[in-house]
Amino acid sequence: MDTHVLNNEQDNPVSAEEQIKLLKDQHLKGHFGANSIVKALKGQGYRWKNMYIDALTITQELSLNHYLMSQ
Repeated sequence: MDTHVLNNEQDNPVSAEEQIKLLKDQHLKGHFGANSIVKALKGQGYRWKNMYIDALTITQELSLNHYLMSQ
């Protein structure tokens, strides 16, 4: 993942770890897909390069983990 994210309001960099946390937290609010996650985070002012790809990766990983745990 990229090393920073920019918040449009404050232009503060956020670490890659925080990006992952933001993506996971948003997904866990309702197991939303990548499009919904990106839309919600952009609505909060977050943007970074490859944001959609990162969201897609996180949702796939979490969905796979959920599936494996249910077996």
